[in-house]
Amino acid sequence: MIEQTNIETVWLIEDNELKKANKRVAKVNYNGTEIAVLKTEVGSYGQEYLFKDKDNEYWKMNIAGIELKKFISASIDSTLTESKNYCDRVIEKLSTFDLKEFFTRKIKRKNYFNKCELAYISKHFPDMYDMAKNSREEYIAENRRIDQEAFNARKQQERETVKQVNTEFKRQLKEIKQNIYKGETIKIFDFKFYKDNEYKFTPDTQNCVLFLAKEYDIKIPLATQGFINNRLTDYNFKTKKGFFKATSNKRCSQTMFEYLDKIYDSVKKELKKQRVCER
Repeated sequence: MIEQTNIETVWLIEDNELKKANKRVAKVNYNGTEIAVLKTEVGSYGQEYLFKDKDNEYWKMNIAGIELKKFISASIDSTLTESKNYCDRVIEKLSTFDLKEFFTRKIKRKNYFNKCELAYISKHFPDMYDMAKNSREEYIAENRRIDQEAFNARKQQERETVKQVNTEFKRQLKEIKQNIYKGETIKIFDFKFYKDNEYKFTPDTQNCVLFLAKEYDIKIPLATQGFINNRLTDYNFKTKKGFFKATSNKRCSQTMFEYLDKIYDSVKKELKKQRVCER
């Protein structure tokens, strides 16, 4: 079996637009049935069978796939019954493919019709055109509705996630300030929160002590920030020079206590003011 290539008139969709253009078409003839695909698709995944109409124009409607190279290889392998059976099955399917019946079923199911299908129907089955067009429009409208519902559900879930995370963050922030004020030793951990209540795939995280420093505009040197962030595990703001634990024996900067004392003073001032207002 020899593959032939000819320039043919082809209807197809390119850049989401229906086009009628001269294209190189690769085709073979098997027992009187022609199989044709775009030459540019030969050997690639997802080749589309080109339907040929009575005017000898080809239509790429993206409704029937074919592997031309595989078919040719099977057709010349006369020693294998399996190969012949494969070719016969392909030919039977293509030769008995009833486009009008196919389109009728799609209309009944309210399926999507692409622009090439609609153009073919308009030319060859004009009595079906309005029904096919309505089926396309209803399909698009329904999928837009489904997409909008899915979008709304996703946004609602995002709002719930932000609310839950930030509610827990506010609880932890309030609790750590109260524990600092009461003179309890606190565990150092990272806050998780969404800035400005805006959803992201993962929330922002920040060391709880460094968060307090930022909240009270206490500027801690980077080296000290690194110790707090990476090594400090426990701290008591009320004890002299702060009782603390760290993950290594590396000594911290003595200035750390100065900055953490400022956090302690800021927390006391804030909570005392709150209690006065509550009276």
